[in-house]
Amino acid sequence: MSLDYRFNLATALSPEEFAREVLGLGAVSGMFDGSVTPELITTDGAVTARKAWTRAYKHDAINEQMDDVVRLSARMLERLSDDAILTGLDVPERLAELPEPYRRVTHNYG
Repeated sequence: MSLDYRFNLATALSPEEFAREVLGLGAVSGMFDGSVTPELITTDGAVTARKAWTRAYKHDAINEQMDDVVRLSARMLERLSDDAILTGLDVPERLAELPEPYRRVTHNYG
């Protein structure tokens, strides 16, 4: 199981304009049914036919959001004997959130 698939795209489009583009392309390819609207994509998010959750939003408080994600991931790692790939640990305070012992490994993909 994976908790996150992420695609980040820098665009001059507003979240609403981008959501309309995503919906149009997704509907043509069979990813979305008729219940999905641009408003849904920019608010609660929409679920594709294969159960992938999709949401278009603008990053306003990205550092605080990353802090929350690292903090939540660290608490999950304390409870589970699983593994995680975390990015954005360039801030020492985020790294300090991780339970001991941990190992830091850089992976090259490609």
